[in-house]
Amino acid sequence: RMRAQPGTPVAIEEEFFLLTCSIICYLTFGDKIK
Repeated sequence: RMRAQPGTPVAIEEEFFLLTCSIICYLTFGDKIK
């Protein structure tokens, strides 16, 4: 399922971007909550 397909790099890049935002938000709100 990891074979190169049209649009795959974009999907991975978007997923990585969302993951990064989730981590940043988690750390930010985590610090505020603590």
